[in-house]
Amino acid sequence: NGDVADHIVAAGETVTIGPQASVGSWAWLAGAQIEVLGRVGQQLKAAGDEVIIAGEIGGDVTIMADEVKILDSAVIHGSLTVHSQDKPEIAAGARILGEVKHEPMPEFEPAPIVGFVLLVGLVYLVGLILTGIVYFLMFPQFSVTTARHIEQAPLATLGLGFLVLFVGPIVILLLFSLGVGFLLGIALAAAYLLMLIAGGLTGVVYLSDVAQRRLFKKETEGKGRMVLTIIGAFVVLVLVQLIPFLGTLATFLLTVMGVGALKYQFMKQYQSA
Repeated sequence: NGDVADHIVAAGETVTIGPQASVGSWAWLAGAQIEVLGRVGQQLKAAGDEVIIAGEIGGDVTIMADEVKILDSAVIHGSLTVHSQDKPEIAAGARILGEVKHEPMPEFEPAPIVGFVLLVGLVYLVGLILTGIVYFLMFPQFSVTTARHIEQAPLATLGLGFLVLFVGPIVILLLFSLGVGFLLGIALAAAYLLMLIAGGLTGVVYLSDVAQRRLFKKETEGKGRMVLTIIGAFVVLVLVQLIPFLGTLATFLLTVMGVGALKYQFMKQYQSA
């Protein structure tokens, strides 16, 4: 209810300029409920759920709100512009010396946003499928041999995967913090990221390999069949994500086992070398 010689900018759950309050210059107000019962010397801008004007405004008034009420005691020396779905409630005794304009706010249309999200998701899925296919076609024997470790040694691949997943970042942070292994830390971080991506792809190849052996009754992978089952595996994983928590958990564990299978394969190759 005090006087403000200059302008005022205020925001809150409830913003009120009391009946005895006076703002010398302009006022910008934002809140769930806004009440202007006193005097504002120049323009007023207000945005909220409900805006009530019952005082004197020396300039133009611009309001964006769900509900706008201009009471009998209100005096607006400029124009009144209201952005809302419904027309403002203007009492018969209210004095508005300028123009009164009501501009309905555009209704929210989710269809374009949903369409854009679906398009981005589709492009992302196609990119993943192409990456998986390229990975298999470039390393057909390695990718399938590595993926089969998941079936042959599930606990070993799961354990190795968690080991790589959690120890890798610790080693990278240590290299950065010590200051002597900055470049090595960058290289290791890049290798860690590639390991995660390759681990996810290995999990997909595992699903594809199992599917082609079960569906086509073939122990040796045919490239055409594997490409088809890789596409199917990605689609299945996307559908699994629709199951709350369990879908994400299943995909995470498959990726971890894929990382573990890669580590397991590298260990075998190192031992045989």
